[in-house]
Amino acid sequence: MIGAPFTPWAPLLAFVMATFGFIATVFVIYLIVDGMRRRQQLRSTAEFQSRLLERIGSTREFGDFLNTPEGERFLLAITPREKSGPRIFRTVQTAVVALFVGVAIFIYTNVSGSIVGGAGSILNLIAAVLTAAGLALGLSTAIALIWSKRLGVVESGRDEGRSEPSRL
Repeated sequence: MIGAPFTPWAPLLAFVMATFGFIATVFVIYLIVDGMRRRQQLRSTAEFQSRLLERIGSTREFGDFLNTPEGERFLLAITPREKSGPRIFRTVQTAVVALFVGVAIFIYTNVSGSIVGGAGSILNLIAAVLTAAGLALGLSTAIALIWSKRLGVVESGRDEGRSEPSRL
């Protein structure tokens, strides 16, 4: 841009855009690699299950095998489990982090007197987006949890005898 006036907040804007661009690129790469990993895992599980079904002669033999302790261990071994906690807790965690980062940026821009020109308004925009995203995620998580309890998808958590918590 020849002849474009230099604004004091242009370096900050360039830094913010580069940072968000880098984060978005890393996230897209993560999604691609994770999708490939899950696809390979599903493919190998399906291949293993089809080979197992070929070796077992009848349904009765398979049922007898599953009723043994070895069969139960086998089922636990082939059942895909997520390494981290339930999705609803990750969503709540994301909501809280976004909310607090947004509020922290609001506080920083309003308390700090060293922000020059339009950089404060850019930071306020980023803070507003993060705060709104945190509030929206928190609200949508609460609504999803309430509806899933009403529809019976999730247990209410009042059962003392549960051996395993329900997973969302």
